[in-house]
Amino acid sequence: MNVKVTYYLEVISSWCAWAEPAWAEPNQRYADRVGFGWKIALMPPEAYPVSKSQCEWFLLENNIGDRVVFSGVVTAAPISAAIDALLQDVAAYASYAAHFGPPPPA
Repeated sequence: MNVKVTYYLEVISSWCAWAEPAWAEPNQRYADRVGFGWKIALMPPEAYPVSKSQCEWFLLENNIGDRVVFSGVVTAAPISAAIDALLQDVAAYASYAAHFGPPPPA
């Protein structure tokens, strides 16, 4: 898949119950183009993030290195907009490569 979405579910959070519809709609809309996964994120106080890598939640990323992180989103619209943008970027890279070859290395 060109885009991967990981939903970190805090099992004791009432917020996650509110977020479920926002998660379900993009799952259905993009099921054939996006890889959706989830992980349990049970967070005792000592487990709260202390580094950048630990803060990479509610994480959407594509195979060209673009990333989007949401926190507290309870509607599908911003998630869908981010997925659309990630898919458009992947398509633009593919179009560029088809016409001019791969982009120069970073």
